[in-house]
Amino acid sequence: MRFHQYVLTKSLSRNREDAKKTLVEYYTDVGNGNKRGLHSDLYAAGWCEGRWLSHNRPFYNVYPAVVDCLRNTSLDLSIDQVTTGGDSLAICFADGKEVVSDDDLGTRAMILGTHKLPPSDTGGTVCMSIATWSFASDGGPMHGIWSVRPDDGEMISDSVAWHEISPGFRDLLSIAIGVLLLRSDERFTEPILLRKDRGKKFASKEDYDRAVARAKRRGSNGMTIGAGMENSPHVRRPHFGLRWTGPGSKIAKLVPIKGCVVKRDKLYPIPTGNVGAVGVSET
Repeated sequence: MRFHQYVLTKSLSRNREDAKKTLVEYYTDVGNGNKRGLHSDLYAAGWCEGRWLSHNRPFYNVYPAVVDCLRNTSLDLSIDQVTTGGDSLAICFADGKEVVSDDDLGTRAMILGTHKLPPSDTGGTVCMSIATWSFASDGGPMHGIWSVRPDDGEMISDSVAWHEISPGFRDLLSIAIGVLLLRSDERFTEPILLRKDRGKKFASKEDYDRAVARAKRRGSNGMTIGAGMENSPHVRRPHFGLRWTGPGSKIAKLVPIKGCVVKRDKLYPIPTGNVGAVGVSET
């Protein structure tokens, strides 16, 4: 399956001087507040990108079956239950399975950035921002940026309601939070290895770890989420349920809920193209 990659805002800058700069020089300017003619949304998205580059470009290729499940991730969480305020990662969607939201033709990839800020009257100490890469309804490339900054201890859902966040961004936010909760769960995540190492049977865990490190050294700092999952055509679709674990049930964890057929005995037999039972000849 082919996945999109996030396209940096630097490629859209119309300033000739920006074109001559290295990525480090360009995003240093952005970080210092030098917009260089960028639209404010592109500048804010560029700020997220700069943090992502400094974290060695971690990315997650999220399979379509998991995307459908993660859309329903609960936002009834406080932000400190999801992040420490220093996360930066890209979330990439499959070609042909883009996440359609609001007025675009489908988000192809997005960068999630969380960072700590001093306390203020406008929110708590951790801000979560999402920079998106998509195409507008007129077919042109488009970057977007959204942020939430809940008060310390406040539920993310409360902040979303207060800021009147659009349904499209709420979907993307749910997916992003779901990825944060799933990224350390080895049942659903798998490192992306170099082509020469894929499909190999490693003699030991040390050999496997060396293959993962080799991929990261070559610039492939990526993981898949849900590569082995199948979305069954059941009446109740498979999804992830939010469960509370740990001492005092204070640690949030996503648990897979299998799909199932409700009231199976009420269903008609599946048509086989045969009259009567299969293998029984008519006389």
